Amino acid sequence: MAVTIEDLYRNYGILADAKENLSQHKDAYQVILDGVKGGPKEKRLAAQFIPKFFSSFPDMADTAINAQLDLCEDEDVSIRRQAIKELPRFATGDNILRVSDILTQLLQTDDSAEFNQVTAALISIFKIDAKGTLGGLFSQILQGEDIVRERAIKFLAGKLKTLPEDVMTKEVEEFVFAETKKVLEDVTGEEFVLLMRVVSALRVLQTVSGRQQLVELVVEQAFLEQAPNTADPDTVDRLLQCARQALPLFSKNVHSTRFITYFCDHVLPNLSELTSPVAELDIQLEVLKLLAEMSPFCGDMDKLEANLNMLFVKLLEYMPLPPEEAENGENSGNEEPKLQFSYVECLLFSFHQLGKKLPDFLIDKVDAERLKDFKIRVAVLRQRSAGLHQTAARGSAGKDGGRSEDRREQDQSGGSEDHKQHQRAHQGPVPQPAVLQEHGDAVLEAGAEGRGAGSQACVHRGDGPRGRREEARPQSASEGRSADLQPPQRQVQRHHRQLQLRTTRRLQGRSRPRVRLQGGQKPGPGLLSPSCCWLDHRTSTWTLYSFFILSRPPSGPASQPAGSPQGSRPRVQTF
Repeated sequence: MAVTIEDLYRNYGILADAKENLSQHKDAYQVILDGVKGGPKEKRLAAQFIPKFFSSFPDMADTAINAQLDLCEDEDVSIRRQAIKELPRFATGDNILRVSDILTQLLQTDDSAEFNQVTAALISIFKIDAKGTLGGLFSQILQGEDIVRERAIKFLAGKLKTLPEDVMTKEVEEFVFAETKKVLEDVTGEEFVLLMRVVSALRVLQTVSGRQQLVELVVEQAFLEQAPNTADPDTVDRLLQCARQALPLFSKNVHSTRFITYFCDHVLPNLSELTSPVAELDIQLEVLKLLAEMSPFCGDMDKLEANLNMLFVKLLEYMPLPPEEAENGENSGNEEPKLQFSYVECLLFSFHQLGKKLPDFLIDKVDAERLKDFKIRVAVLRQRSAGLHQTAARGSAGKDGGRSEDRREQDQSGGSEDHKQHQRAHQGPVPQPAVLQEHGDAVLEAGAEGRGAGSQACVHRGDGPRGRREEARPQSASEGRSADLQPPQRQVQRHHRQLQLRTTRRLQGRSRPRVRLQGGQKPGPGLLSPSCCWLDHRTSTWTLYSFFILSRPPSGPASQPAGSPQGSRPRVQTF
């Protein structure tokens, strides 16, 4: 005989009035349990009544949980939601693991409201027993169906970090780390990223030793003990994913040495053979970026010279040679050497970081012929990067910056007549684009010598950076009105300052090595270290330009501008 609503209310009244003698009314509770076999109304009432008296009948616990589970699987979504909402009331004592296991399985639902109900129920039982709840979750991750495993991992990655400290105690976090290591023995790339997000957020692993444990965990997943199969996209993807996950963990105390060594030994020699896991991804550039970003945290290396030599070989491969010349002295072809700035920038930065550990590498470890070839390529690269920088400077100077159309027309025609007369009187001949690079050099010298001196700062006058020097005098009112119609030299200076300011703001907050200058001096506002320009590939041209300005041999006394004291320009100590 089916249970009716009247039967449910009558037996509910019996149990409610019994108070201390509840255990003597098993028959009344059994009627309520039988309500799960009735109609929709009876099922909704049973879903509310069963958990209310569950704790009073421990010998009927399994029957009660199974009855509630039947309601969680009902075809009526409203009945399922009601049953799921009441499930946390069963999470007492040894039942917590079973309830957590049931809720984890229910994460596979496609109904968004029901999924949110399951999530809320899981979070509520976390506050009852976090370790027991995690036991049910990890049990389904290790043994459950694929969709349950996937959603359980996503639940951990999204919700675990939101739990308060009194729930996520040290013991609970250590349990999470231990169980996660078991799961990581067999994971997909997406699962690996999510699980690393889980363990990286654990407070117990925020120490140096904790970060080192995480790096060891990533190293195990990267299989650094064996050479990679460069033709297998899954192998390449696993290596990239591991390097990306390890990168935020590195510091001055947690080193990236094993990854750097592996990249130099096995990846760089086969760089052109790597198979990209994604069609649109430039796999070679991605590898070089990761190598460069890990290089500042490299510790002592057993094969430092061999690794530097590999980087040097790759640099020569990507740095262009000068175009071949025909017998009459003209270029034999119209094509310029191909230049891949991002590739070269990454390799230069990595070479610079590792080279600091072996300062005499270029002097003692590289033969004269290769060093000569390297210098030629450096000269070509500097010339090409300077040319591109000039183009960028002219393009920036051509932008209006909010000025009127009349003012822009004056700029395009060389300025107003008053400005032209002022320029001829005080500035001399207007330099052509071919000498803009020399003015760029002058800006760097002025930045080291006279920047910050106010109105008395020294500026260059004339056709080139080695011309006469004058002291900047205060501007008159007429000169102030035409200050935005600056001659090309000042436009270049202004553009250099803007580039430096943008780069500094973009990299603000990052740890980066300083440029070491002789005499304890600090870099002037016009000088940039290559390290300071790294990590933003949109500034590749400026990075290379600054690198070679700083790394060139210091000028002799003959090249010092007139009136400049000897040795006033700081010299960079290159490796």
